[in-house]
Amino acid sequence: IPDANDPNIVYAEYQGGNVARIDRRTKRARDIQPKADKAGEKLRYNWNAPLRLSVHNQDIVYFGANRLFRSMDKGETWTAISADLSSSRERGDVPYATITSFSESPLAFGTLWVGTDDGNVWFSDDGGSRWRQVDAQLPAGRWVSRVEASRVDRARAYVALNGYRNDDTTAYLFTTDDGGA
Repeated sequence: IPDANDPNIVYAEYQGGNVARIDRRTKRARDIQPKADKAGEKLRYNWNAPLRLSVHNQDIVYFGANRLFRSMDKGETWTAISADLSSSRERGDVPYATITSFSESPLAFGTLWVGTDDGNVWFSDDGGSRWRQVDAQLPAGRWVSRVEASRVDRARAYVALNGYRNDDTTAYLFTTDDGGA
């Protein structure tokens, strides 16, 4: 992901939650992976852990593990802005119980949507201070392959699920117009 303010700064995520900020001028990469807040806490990262720069401020970086992290300084320091948003106790080659997708509303800073590989969808309209689980009407236990905030309505989002772990080839696509209610 290139920084829109400085295209020589690029962010890259690679297998297992590794993330780096690369300066193309100096050809140097710096590891900026968020670390656990507490001693003994182990974070879980998806094979392709989601990474995004804020659409409101390119200095702000979001990164998903089993918790959502936000950096206000291009990944130098991180703050967990959620608790563990997953619920599964299963683990596997592509770990269960991780964030697979998240989206920030382009209309309102602090309006966030998160999806997990164990079927949870979460909504926060205060920058991650409070989270509301909004997946009660969705098929249970499906991988959230994508959650996307609307570009035209702050309360609207789109959620795509898949059931490949259950040999389910059904296409699942949902929308909400009321913040997940």
